[in-house]
Order: sequence, then structure tokens, then C-alpha cells
Amino acid sequence: MVQFSILKTDLGSFGILVNESDLLKVILPNKINLISIEITNPNSYKPIMHNVIEQLNQYFMGIRKQFEISLKLEMPPFYKKALKEVSEIPYGQTFSYKNIAKKLNNPRAYRAVANANAANPIPIIIPCHRVIQSNGDLGNYGGGRKLKQSLVQIEKDNSFV
Repeated sequence: MVQFSILKTDLGSFGILVNESDLLKVILPNKINLISIEITNPNSYKPIMHNVIEQLNQYFMGIRKQFEISLKLEMPPFYKKALKEVSEIPYGQTFSYKNIAKKLNNPRAYRAVANANAANPIPIIIPCHRVIQSNGDLGNYGGGRKLKQSLVQIEKDNSFV
């Protein structure tokens, strides 16, 4: 059974999709209108939904720096490896697509790393907003450049707290 909730934040409304035990998807504010799933009654939320909402709220308040949430990723093996590397980027830091490709022992695969980031079904939790271009430019983001900039800034502001 799948449950769907909307989390309202200062950065917009994020969609959360879970099954019985795993987070399946985080929908960014600019994509929320494309979703036509019925919102689950909060009284029937599974523990995983409560957990995801609580941890995301803590993140947006600058309190949580790491997530402890069970995820279900269904994507090609290379994408999974790339997103695993992305999930290890420390809070408040950024790495380039090239850095990630090098960590995967495939230094020329930076475009494939970018494609994996673009396909990331669980942004924020898998922090693809922390991946930038090697020239220091923020680059593209599924949630839009302004949201990426805000997320990077929130983390920089709270990384020493």
C-alpha cells in the first residue's frame, strides 16, 4: 500500500511517497502539480511516513544533517552507484560531477553522473543539490536553480551549528 503526503516548507510544498517500509519518492515543489495521487489521511500514516516528515522538517530547520530513512531505489546499477556516492557528500559541502565520476573509478562518466542525478527519485534525502559543475557553477536542478541555491545556502549557514 502506497501513501502520499505533502510537506509544506518555507521553500515550497514537497510530496512524499512511501510504501509500508521505504521512502519511494520526494517530489519537488515545481513538480507537485504534476502528481495526481490522493493524499493519505494523516490518521492512517505508517511509521515510515511519520519518520520521513519528521526528518525532513528537522532538515529544513537546519537541525538534521544526516537522514536515517529506508529507501527503495529502482534504477539502473550505475545510477544506484552514482547516487550512493552523492549520498555520502557531507552536509554543507559540494562535489562536482567529475569528483563523483572519479570516486566511481570512471573519471569520464561525469555526464552519466549528471543523468543519474537528474533521475534521482529521492532529492534532499539523496542530496543531488550538493553536486555542482567543476567550474563552481551550481548547474541544473530538477527543482529549479533557485531551490538548489537555497538548499546549498541553508546547509552552508547551518554546517557549523
